[in-house]
Amino acid sequence: MMLLNRFLSLHGAQRNMLLFILGCMATLALPPFHFFPLLIPSLAGLYLFSYHAPKHIRNFADGWWWGLGYFISGLYWFAYPLLIEPDKFGWLVPFAIIGISAILGIYTGIATHVFARLSRHSKSLTWLSWLIFALCFGATEWLRGHLFTGFPWNLIGYSWTVTDTAIQGGWYLGIYGLGILTVLAATLPILLINSNKREQLIYSASLCLLVSFFLILSARLPAQTHELDKNNSITLRLVQGNIPQSLKWDPQGRIDAIATHRELSLQAGHDTLDAVIWAESAMGFPFKSQDAWSERLSHIAPKDGLLITGVTRYERRLDKDYLFNSIQLLDGDANVTAIYDKRKLVPFGEFVPLRWLIPLEKKITHGMLDFTAGEGDGIVYSSHIASFLNLICYEGIFPELVSKKSDARWILNITNDAWFGDSTA
Repeated sequence: MMLLNRFLSLHGAQRNMLLFILGCMATLALPPFHFFPLLIPSLAGLYLFSYHAPKHIRNFADGWWWGLGYFISGLYWFAYPLLIEPDKFGWLVPFAIIGISAILGIYTGIATHVFARLSRHSKSLTWLSWLIFALCFGATEWLRGHLFTGFPWNLIGYSWTVTDTAIQGGWYLGIYGLGILTVLAATLPILLINSNKREQLIYSASLCLLVSFFLILSARLPAQTHELDKNNSITLRLVQGNIPQSLKWDPQGRIDAIATHRELSLQAGHDTLDAVIWAESAMGFPFKSQDAWSERLSHIAPKDGLLITGVTRYERRLDKDYLFNSIQLLDGDANVTAIYDKRKLVPFGEFVPLRWLIPLEKKITHGMLDFTAGEGDGIVYSSHIASFLNLICYEGIFPELVSKKSDARWILNITNDAWFGDSTA
């Protein structure tokens, strides 16, 4: 207890650095590390510091410094896409990593500030302050996922991916509900330390029952899902060309990439497939039915099946050019049978927001023209294959794009991870 009081009495740079480290620790509880126990000192420390902060501005600063550590350690890979063309975008690296993390840290700062304001009349840490802290943290995660187009990356609830069973609870609580449950579990030791034996027993038993019930429901969920029967089963081939991002903009590199994808697609067993799937921007140039690429792409789709590929798609409307990050479905003759256009675009990566304010001539991806967001619900219906929900890369982090899509029998998320090298992204 003396050591704890000593930590809580820290101020200035020492306090800031400790909170920064606690934020970094929380990142290690998420994929791909799954060091789940680290959430206890990380979130419990934030809980204590924000409760005992001496001033209102300090309440906010504690959360902000924790958030800065959390986001810098979780978003360091922002540097990788910027270094594909370092002469053009290398100067943005510190702004992308530190600047964006500093902005996102405002959310955790608001969480701890609001918590401290609501708990200021409490003379000790009680079950009510414990609950308020978790709700404030969860509420600001929800805000981060929705305000200003949203950025729900590294939500604390993803720590439940430590087991396949545990993550099924997202069906009941959603990712934001899982986050609140995570904070409650991680900060419970603080509540127990500040309670008498009777209260400790009640709190521990209540949370154990809640988590146990939650896990039992989660374990039952896979058995209750509607699986495709044998008559509607589908066989897919996922093609990973392993093409470095720098080659995707090279004219000859593009041609070689298609040749590589074609060779992989037509390997043994091709005639048993329902669909061949290529990644995001595998076709990094415009394509339409019956154009020059038809001969090269024909017969890649299995008989009575499909080639489903990422495409950079151009369209001209009323003398204006539009660029889309798309998925196209091609039949055996390379005719386009369906199109999905990405709805959630990456700021700076696919379009430049606030061009009048930000000194950036072009987006980070190739070409001067910004991408345009698509429309619709993302579900594709085809006579060749069971209906499915399309997502492209960044869209996979937005829960609202996936939930309650009852007409989709399966989900497809294609991405181009060549941007991120061997980073944790």
